[in-house]
Amino acid sequence: MQKLPNLLTILRLLLVPIIVISYLFADGTNWFIFTLFFIAGLSDWIDGTVARKTGAITEFGKLWDPIADKLVIGAVLVLLTIDGVIPIFITFIILIRESAVTIARLAVLKHGVLAADRGGKFKTMLQGFSLLFLLSPYPLDGIALPMLYLATVITLITGVRYFGQLYELRSKNAS
Repeated sequence: MQKLPNLLTILRLLLVPIIVISYLFADGTNWFIFTLFFIAGLSDWIDGTVARKTGAITEFGKLWDPIADKLVIGAVLVLLTIDGVIPIFITFIILIRESAVTIARLAVLKHGVLAADRGGKFKTMLQGFSLLFLLSPYPLDGIALPMLYLATVITLITGVRYFGQLYELRSKNAS
């Protein structure tokens, strides 16, 4: 059980190219892509739950779990943007924020790893559900697009807060 969270993170990393290739060879969204994305999201939830309950929180997981999430969500954002399903500015905002946070995380790694907080988890959940609904073979864009707009606003807010926390961590450890 101790290795399960890291294995689920690796599964999500492996799902990224499968989702991309499947999407590129599919005619729009389909059940297979929807299911792959659902599995990625479910594995993230199971991964976090098991890691916290069993104390299986590792340096690998602290670093790679959020990267896996960003890769899965980022890949689907780009694919849906290319297909004109979502506006490019949403993808731009989310990808820039997630890239900046990831780069900053790596830059201050020597000072410690900042785990995702509730706001970051809520942001990821909103992004995930909105994209899942957009990948659905059923027309759920009436729910998904407003949810994605909200997720974009929360993405900006949590990004600003995250950089404040990183600055505090770096300042505290530099003293």
